[in-house]
Amino acid sequence: HATTQVTTLGMEARLAQREGHTAEAADRLAAAAAAAVGAGPEAALSVVLHRGLVEVNAGRLTEARTTMEEALRRARALGDTRRESVCRNNLGLSNLYLGALDAAAEHMGAALALCVRIGDRRGEVVARSNLGSVQFQRGRLEDARAAWIPTVQAMGEIGDDSGVSTTELLLGMLDHEAGHVSQARRRLATALEGKRRVGSVVGEMQVRTELGALELAAGDLARAEAELVPAAAWAHGAGHHHLVVLVEARLASLALARGDLDAAEAAVVRAETAAATAGTEGGLALLARGRFALARGRTDEAVTAFSGAVAAAEHTNWVLYTEARLELAVAQGRSPATAAVLAEVEQLCADGGFGRLQALARARRVP
Repeated sequence: HATTQVTTLGMEARLAQREGHTAEAADRLAAAAAAAVGAGPEAALSVVLHRGLVEVNAGRLTEARTTMEEALRRARALGDTRRESVCRNNLGLSNLYLGALDAAAEHMGAALALCVRIGDRRGEVVARSNLGSVQFQRGRLEDARAAWIPTVQAMGEIGDDSGVSTTELLLGMLDHEAGHVSQARRRLATALEGKRRVGSVVGEMQVRTELGALELAAGDLARAEAELVPAAAWAHGAGHHHLVVLVEARLASLALARGDLDAAEAAVVRAETAAATAGTEGGLALLARGRFALARGRTDEAVTAFSGAVAAAEHTNWVLYTEARLELAVAQGRSPATAAVLAEVEQLCADGGFGRLQALARARRVP
């Protein structure tokens, strides 16, 4: 009976996942995990691991970390090295998105060592790519690029189209931060085509969110809206709280650029709510809150929000931390101290190759 129940719930979860209903799939697998207790350790590991993978994909990161920790314990108890490496990689991703970069690097490094040991080339490539994401979050642009460029070729050689498009997305984000807008747009367009080809709705919406951010920064508000609005609708409908924060923060900036403060405030509130639910991206929601408060002329509130964003991102996201420092300096008003911060940030961005933020810092320094 337990085996039949696990099989049925697993089929329902796979169907929901194929249709892009990742939260529903995770719920089905939570029920399957409970039923699998009576179906033996192998079945239990399979269900718990599948549940964790779906939770990562659904942006349910706190739950994913807990589930993957359980799956790791089960894999190690069974001596299943291959699935242990999968657990390690995805524990790394969960910790990465939750801002625990040291833990992320530790798990990804362990996954890499396991994959090399058992000859799992795809797992090895994924682990190296994931370690590149840690470098990106730490503000080491060229180290991230050095990890991701070979990944595109390696994923192509092993026939992993989804992996190729994911890496193109990462490189597109990197090119955007480096200030290479045309190259970033081309990479993101390639990533979008790839995600659509393999039928990854989550991946498609992640790419559209980044495309929206790119067009927003480039000043094309209509193209930004065309990407962000569908991504927001899907993220809310799917219960993908992590993506909701990312897209709503951009929609808040879009509304501010149009002078629509009511729409901006509504987007900020939605971002804050999703961040609280997901347990991640709180710094981004605070950055959005600060920008809205500044547009309303509420300087003290803006300074508080920007200060919170700086504190939240300092050890978790170099780009967000630096952008929040810029906004905080501007909100605090013109002074020698503000000028010194802006000059310092501009130089740091120039040294690190962060062209977008370098240009932003330069613009903030202009009277």
